[in-house]
Amino acid sequence: MKKFTGTWVVVGLLAALVLWIVVIEPKTREDAREAELTLVSSDREKLERVEVVNAGGTFVLEKKDVEWRMTAPRDLPVEESSLNLMKNALEELVASDPVWEKAGAEEREKAGLTKPAAVVTWKAGDKSGTLEVGREITKNEMFYVAASGKPGIYTARSRTLEIFTKGLAEYRRKKLVEFDKDKVRTLLLETPGREPGPRPKADGGGPGAKPLEIMMLTRADALAPWIASTPFTGRADRGRANGLLTRLANLRAVEFVDTPPREAGLDGLRGSITITADGGTTATVLIGAANIDAKVAPGETQRYFVREGERGQVALADSPLAVDLVDPFAAWRDKQLFDFFADDVSSIDLVLAKGPLHVARNVDRMFATTSGTPVVVNTEASRLLRSARDATVVEFGPDAPAGSAKAKELGLDNPVVLARWTELGRTTELAIGTTKPGGTLRWVRTSESPTASLVDAEPIVQAAAALAGAPSATPTPAPSPVASPSP
Repeated sequence: MKKFTGTWVVVGLLAALVLWIVVIEPKTREDAREAELTLVSSDREKLERVEVVNAGGTFVLEKKDVEWRMTAPRDLPVEESSLNLMKNALEELVASDPVWEKAGAEEREKAGLTKPAAVVTWKAGDKSGTLEVGREITKNEMFYVAASGKPGIYTARSRTLEIFTKGLAEYRRKKLVEFDKDKVRTLLLETPGREPGPRPKADGGGPGAKPLEIMMLTRADALAPWIASTPFTGRADRGRANGLLTRLANLRAVEFVDTPPREAGLDGLRGSITITADGGTTATVLIGAANIDAKVAPGETQRYFVREGERGQVALADSPLAVDLVDPFAAWRDKQLFDFFADDVSSIDLVLAKGPLHVARNVDRMFATTSGTPVVVNTEASRLLRSARDATVVEFGPDAPAGSAKAKELGLDNPVVLARWTELGRTTELAIGTTKPGGTLRWVRTSESPTASLVDAEPIVQAAAALAGAPSATPTPAPSPVASPSP
């Protein structure tokens, strides 16, 4: 055994030497080389101030609590994409090559650092530094660059450093309104409803003015339907309201206009959109005139003057929000009679001449009667819900609240079918009245709105009749078990 000990020692030493030569030494040299070329290294999460001086002026970006803002030359929100490019460069900037290990006045002149394209001063926690961006070498797509703590001049890639050569238009945030769509609870639209001109007063005053038309929509949560309180009462089209919210959230400035022309109409010429989110946070966008001086190519959207609030930023935007304010608000009514998920319904009530019928989901999530011997009526109950959910309004009629003469005239106070169901703690009611003379459509009214509507309600009537008759049917007995033949 002792005979082979020396051999194994030699083999181990050789293996260690190979590991050093092949892996450790090159890695060490590579790390040393990278450390030599690293001009800036900081913790991006601790970055709190960036000052950029370039041909466009002096720009100061500072972190205020959790939000970054531009504090010079103006107090403005910061464009997120530009800020991220700066953070990327200041987190770790590794040069491509050293050019002059020690640079004097002559070398700085050659590199364009006597009058730099940009001087960047940054602070991240207890670390700070300065970065100078010199002349761009177009052929190699590089900038000459120098950094505090490094005596030489280096080259670094243009795509990393060019953000520091930009100006106010690139550094200020293009997104005009910042909000979380899911947290929005109210949506207010106001429009003069008239041709361009001086914005009318709410009381109708002013030359040729008309009162503002207002539509107010509210919802309980992000999944709940939008309910209008004016100019009509009832459910608004969910897709249309959510689509407007999406366009508002994506509203970006194509161009900022610091001195808008008089004809920009930024007193809300075409209308305004105001949102209120959880916690009472509000935001308003005023939509003015079209920019008639700009030529619109085929397929492009007309640009409009917009303003964030009464005194906010003015910009040109190509969003179709202006078009959203053109259609009459009555067109926002949801023509789908109901907006719910049948699987969320926990119970159904029918008011019948022979008495009420109540069905609810059992432990197996099947609809069954709750009085006497339970009878499973899942097929009939599901059919009723589907027929109600799929019904669409053919024509909106007059308001016919319960107890009114109009409700009596349309048969809604003594309905053919009166059904209620509970969905996620919310109860919905449907009353089906008489048939409109000369047709097959029936007048219906829901608990969401006092408005009577004409609907092809025959599928609902038949489904309600089937559900009402199901509990009285004789349940089919289960087959008796048959003994298996002996093997």
